[in-house]
Amino acid sequence: MNDFFNKLFGKPPPENLPKKPENLVTPQDETEHVAHYKLVQMVLRLLLRKHGIPGHWIELQELAVPGKVRGLGMHVRLVLKYWDPNLMNHIQAFQNQFLADIKRYEPKHKDWLYGLTWQLETGSSCPTTTLPDKPFWTVPGRPAPMPDASAAATASAAAALPLAAAGTAAAVVAPPPAPVDHTKLERLFADRDQEMKKNAESGEGPEFQDTQPLDDQDTQSMDKEAPESQKH
Repeated sequence: MNDFFNKLFGKPPPENLPKKPENLVTPQDETEHVAHYKLVQMVLRLLLRKHGIPGHWIELQELAVPGKVRGLGMHVRLVLKYWDPNLMNHIQAFQNQFLADIKRYEPKHKDWLYGLTWQLETGSSCPTTTLPDKPFWTVPGRPAPMPDASAAATASAAAALPLAAAGTAAAVVAPPPAPVDHTKLERLFADRDQEMKKNAESGEGPEFQDTQPLDDQDTQSMDKEAPESQKH
């Protein structure tokens, strides 16, 4: 029916109509993109300054990409310009904090921040220039890449032990108990039994009277002598 009316009124078929350009970038989109780049630049600068990392160690680069819906998106690249082992040991924590700070300023950052990558351009500042051979990665004593549950539980239990002193990492471990000398213990019990038997035959030991039931008079006398705290 639509084709009939189109032919009747001389309208071209839909496939011949000029198509609207997709992902059309407007001046407003470019302005927003510049604002996003300045935000990322500011977050990186503040993060480096907060933790005392020299600003020239990491360089910020960005690549503008078409937006998923409209406008321009951004892909961030952090270029490491100087090799420092302390920084490399904390590179994951640095990245996590960097993204968290961007989210704090711009909760909808995922609408325009599409990715983050690292690039190493440390030059001669990196002392390692070649890869080691295979035995390096399998040498005994190296920590396993993925510790099992038992190892993790052992490490967790060790971390819960009290420290020997503040600022030290050595845990307090009680010394093992001394072994019991059963022969000496049996000899002591035998000497004690013999001593008690000797005292009983000679009548020198303590005299004990047979237990007798208490009468009413004795009970009243005990109540009078008992402290006030024991009467209740």
